[in-house]
Amino acid sequence: MKKLQFQFLLLALILLATSSFAEIANGDFETGAYANWTSVSGTAFIPPPSGSSHYDLVSWEGTYFAQSVTAGETSVGVLRSDTFLCPSDSFINFFIAGHSTHFAGTTNNYVVLKLASNGAILDQVFAPDQNAMRRAVLQSEAAYGKQVYIEVVDDCTQGGWAWIAVDDFQLKSHSPDQNLAFKYWEVPINDDNLSGGPANEIHPPLYAVPNFDWSLVESHPAFGGMVEQFDLSEVLRFDNIFVQFKGYIDIETSGSYTFYLNSDDGSKLWIDDALIVDNDGIKSSPTELSGSTSLNVGKHRIEVGYFHNTATPELEVNWSGPGISKQEISGDYLSSTSNAVEKVGWSSFLSIVPDDEYYYNYCPSFLYDEEEGLYKIWLCGAVAGDYIVYKEASTLEGLKYAATENVLAPSGNPSKFDQIHVCDPNVFHYAGDVFYMTYTGGADVYDQGGIGVAISYDRGRTWTKLHNGERVLGIDSETHVDGYGVGQS
Repeated sequence: MKKLQFQFLLLALILLATSSFAEIANGDFETGAYANWTSVSGTAFIPPPSGSSHYDLVSWEGTYFAQSVTAGETSVGVLRSDTFLCPSDSFINFFIAGHSTHFAGTTNNYVVLKLASNGAILDQVFAPDQNAMRRAVLQSEAAYGKQVYIEVVDDCTQGGWAWIAVDDFQLKSHSPDQNLAFKYWEVPINDDNLSGGPANEIHPPLYAVPNFDWSLVESHPAFGGMVEQFDLSEVLRFDNIFVQFKGYIDIETSGSYTFYLNSDDGSKLWIDDALIVDNDGIKSSPTELSGSTSLNVGKHRIEVGYFHNTATPELEVNWSGPGISKQEISGDYLSSTSNAVEKVGWSSFLSIVPDDEYYYNYCPSFLYDEEEGLYKIWLCGAVAGDYIVYKEASTLEGLKYAATENVLAPSGNPSKFDQIHVCDPNVFHYAGDVFYMTYTGGADVYDQGGIGVAISYDRGRTWTKLHNGERVLGIDSETHVDGYGVGQS
């Protein structure tokens, strides 16, 4: 099974990770042909799936993937999957690379989920304007229990950078087993020393599994969550990464157990804080090492660390013991805690807004709307200017895959304080369906800014700026000392 997922805004919320759910026929294109897929128009997908990259395309797994550039960058076309049933509480996870906005005013290359009965568009993801494969998601509640299909579209004829590549379409569930705590890091990591001392830094390439107790490591994970078992399905990219799994393994029969790590690059395995397998270091190919220990009946702490520099990552965690031949450690033997009470204090964090939607995302305002039974989040997002964007979902994990809407935009008016920039939302419920928002605005990069107020009469979905769009709080020119202005409302 292929692995990876996409990257975004970090937000400390109690969210669920995802695991494998079902299969989309030939979703990884490893047949080397478009079996279960059809080129329904154009010539872009007439050549078979590729086994080699173009434009330094990186981070696909396996041998084959679909791309439109093989037929030439001016070629266009649509590749359609066979129809399949989309289960309830599910979504489609896949790799995507390529370009959709390289040419001004164009968004021609994308992946779309459609209803089989009438071709209605249920969700859409545009090529991310990058050569590295990233995970993306198609999801719609309207697809649950329905026959649907996927289309990969290249409709750009403008030459260079006019291509799209996809791989590894998977159906996944929002409600997998939660057996292991998982954390993921991306290198380089830089932490400037504000006291004037030397900066703490981790630079590629890595030569060993980092010390997870080091404060620099503890404070800089890209995300974390709960996963079903030891695999790399949650990592955001392939190159210059390291991960940590922690949980408990349930021993049903006392005796000697052997644990195996097969990895590229290095890996380590601990049982009850004792290092059992040391397969550390840079590898030129996957390498397996093992170690044995005696374990009594009951739950024992298990931890696996892994790092990878370049090319395709690989990590396999197997075991053998009384009545168990060498095999993968399945989720049936794993749990996130040794008792029910311990889990109460655990939380995880995950990204909410994918970077292929907005170039950067920060400063969220978050609340639970008891009247509607919805979790709601407003935050800054940048696409050709700074906007305030909004998502809502009935569950915390649903926020990750909910549609992102622009709900407050810069005025574009040279006489207004928010000509090019609105950000830093602070949203609160007043009464009935009325919500208020304070926000920061800016007229240029060096503007001292101000704070404005907006009102919503539909519980935070649409907004109107108050006071004729003028700021209600600006800089106090007599007392300010840093010249920056006001913000972070």
